[in-house]
Amino acid sequence: MEIWQYLIGSIILIFILNLFTAVASHSPDSAWVKLFFRTKFGPRTDMKYMTRNDLLWSAWMFLVYGAIFMVIFVGIWLMFTRRGGKTDSVSLWTALAIILLSFVVCIISACCLLITALFRKKDYIPPPPPEEELLENQKK
Repeated sequence: MEIWQYLIGSIILIFILNLFTAVASHSPDSAWVKLFFRTKFGPRTDMKYMTRNDLLWSAWMFLVYGAIFMVIFVGIWLMFTRRGGKTDSVSLWTALAIILLSFVVCIISACCLLITALFRKKDYIPPPPPEEELLENQKK
């Protein structure tokens, strides 16, 4: 494949993602929107609404995810370099770059959460998240 084919594919992918987000914003209470945008899976990053223990748990989860990305990176790297595989493949280098970038993002996120947790007071009471405020206002 040539570079212009990758560019066109990237532009089409960005357009589809933006269209998906636009359709979701018109019906935010649909079941499929909640499935994609309001899942409670993985570490949290809303530091203002987190206690010290929540911050430490999220930092730990980011470190675990970072370790998983590093194992995947090393596994793919060894698979292609030890067996004499073709290492000038654009798709291989793209996959390795994405995995490495994900590893770096996880490690930086874990460090930020850990630093925030270390400086957060033990008796910090977080304000209610905006979702809870909206639910309370709708009940009234």
